[in-house]
Amino acid sequence: MQIRIETSIASADWSFAPGQLIDVGTHIPAEMAAAWLDSGIATRTTETASLKRKKHDTLRPGTGDAPGQ
Repeated sequence: MQIRIETSIASADWSFAPGQLIDVGTHIPAEMAAAWLDSGIATRTTETASLKRKKHDTLRPGTGDAPGQ
């Protein structure tokens, strides 16, 4: 099952942004996904999930690592 993150959520070890697709069972446990679905943090999706980030997704504006800064 895949879920789409609707609200930013993070811990000391991971973070997910709105619109990000994640695989349940691979990246988070099913119990956590169920809680996020129940609370509206995430929604079910049938799209293909991937945690591979594009280079522009990992750049932090204002830190000098974005193009043109």
